[in-house]
Amino acid sequence: MGPGDLIRTTVGRNVRLARRRAELSQRQLAERLDVARTRVADWEAGRHEPNGRHLVAICAATFAPSVGWFYDEHVVRGEDASRAPSVSASNAV
Repeated sequence: MGPGDLIRTTVGRNVRLARRRAELSQRQLAERLDVARTRVADWEAGRHEPNGRHLVAICAATFAPSVGWFYDEHVVRGEDASRAPSVSASNAV
């Protein structure tokens, strides 16, 4: 696995984590970003990396703290739960 693979895997896992914490399905997130559901699935599986515009939109849709958060390996391993987005029904869009 090369460095690019590791980055895509980390970003993908964090996109999935943020989406699930925001209680969104892949389809719902895709609709908010105006992309196909398969695109979200590809990001989460590490097959493709979302571009900057999409990462900003994912932040807004999932209440993730920053674009940089998606690149943090510690988030995927659960070592940095304090920085992971947490959404309650009262502040969900």
